[in-house]
Amino acid sequence: MDPILTAIAGALAKEAVTVGGKAIGKLLQRVKEKFAKDPGSEVVLAQAQENPDDTKWVDALATVLHRTEENDPAFAAELRELWSAAKAEIAVTRNTVTQTAKSGGVNNNINGAVSGFVVQAGNIDRIVHHD
Repeated sequence: MDPILTAIAGALAKEAVTVGGKAIGKLLQRVKEKFAKDPGSEVVLAQAQENPDDTKWVDALATVLHRTEENDPAFAAELRELWSAAKAEIAVTRNTVTQTAKSGGVNNNINGAVSGFVVQAGNIDRIVHHD
């Protein structure tokens, strides 16, 4: 199975329900429109969304997407284009961090790859250096 289709199926099952962003919404809407002519495909999509952690349904949805792409190359291109936008939206949504600290609290935030150790601290009154 094409890993991209598996990723799309997983996103349609999970992200479309939880994230609800504009790009993933467009992807979901387009897939629903395409599946409207095939009740079996609609059932697989609905089951994947109702059971997003059940790999059986996500894999079944990926298989249906694969079959649909094979039968409609224009849809395949559109699906891949919509997935590209949705994937970027999902990444941004997942990486959004909200931090709050109570009075006197400290928030530390590290972005990107870290190599080595990271030390997080609040107030450091004095650093003593011994030779």
